[in-house]
This record gives sequence, C-alpha cells and structure tokens, in this order.
Amino acid sequence: MHKKIIIGIAGRMGCGKGMAGAYLAKKYGAQRFRSSTPLRASLDIFSIPQSRETMQKLSTFLRSAYGENIIAHAVGGLIEKSTAEICIFDGVRRKIDAEIFRARDNFFLLFIETDEKIRYDRYVKRDENPGDAGMPYDEFLKRSNAEPEQEIDLLKERADFVVENNGSVEEFEQKIEEVMQKIKKHK
Repeated sequence: MHKKIIIGIAGRMGCGKGMAGAYLAKKYGAQRFRSSTPLRASLDIFSIPQSRETMQKLSTFLRSAYGENIIAHAVGGLIEKSTAEICIFDGVRRKIDAEIFRARDNFFLLFIETDEKIRYDRYVKRDENPGDAGMPYDEFLKRSNAEPEQEIDLLKERADFVVENNGSVEEFEQKIEEVMQKIKKHK
C-alpha cells in the first residue's frame, strides 16, 4: 500500500485556497480538510454563529489553552482516517502546522499569492460567512491581519511550490495542474 499524498495549501484569505482544493477534488478525487472544519464543528455544538471573527477567537483560545498545533493535529487526525489517495489541508496558517506535516512522507506545501485588492473582491463576492458580502475594505484588511493570520506570509519561504493567482480561473487551474504533475513525479 502506498502512502497518501498530503497537500497543504497556505495563503491569505481570498487568495484561492478553496479554488485550488476544489480543482484537486474534482480532477483527482482529493478529499479536502479545512483548518476551519474543527472550529466550525465546535461553534455548532455551542450554537455560536459561524463567522470569521468567531472562528479567529476560538482558534486563538484553543491554541493558547492547548498548544499552537491543536488545529493542525485535529486536521491531521481527520486526514489519517481518510481513505483518499490525495488529501488537502486547506488553510495551513502557522509554521508549526507545516512542521508537523513536514514530518510525514509525501507532504507538499503550496503557497498561493494574490494581490490584496483581488483578494478583497473575491472574498466579498464569495460571501462565505455572515457579513462578508458587505465588508468594507478596511475591515477586510483588519481581519486579514488578525492574530490567527499573522504567520501566513512566513510559510511562503517554507513552501514547495508558490503559485500566483491574479489571473483567470483557467490560468490558475493550469498552474495547479503543473504543481500536481511535479508532485506526482515525487510519488
């Protein structure tokens, strides 16, 4: 039995992590695990509305109470249980998250870069959480620099692949495909 490929995707909010994960799920049958999955489940249990702010607060609390790597361990447990040949950790946010997964065979870190204004436009259009659609630009900048987001840029230097996402969906998917072909060669 061969080991599954684990692809961590890092980048600032609105950069295209979800688009990359969706492409890999559709084309390769990859199973996606988001860093927000355990946070959303916890908020649901306590009937707390899901928003970027409540997830950031919970993330900060859990990491301060149980260790900086608590979210990565939760996602890692979900990945371990998966039978998929390719698993995506969508939303690597901290150096320690990457280090935990780096210890595993067949882990690759993909960093997605996108211009700030493009990220904002995509983020409000996506409208994933309550209040996102009408969010002013200055609030977007504030949230994208909140405590749980502060180490994201440091992951670029640790990434196996850096992909720019300022163009069309087709251009971005082609870049993700090129990355996937390189990953498959390492397998």
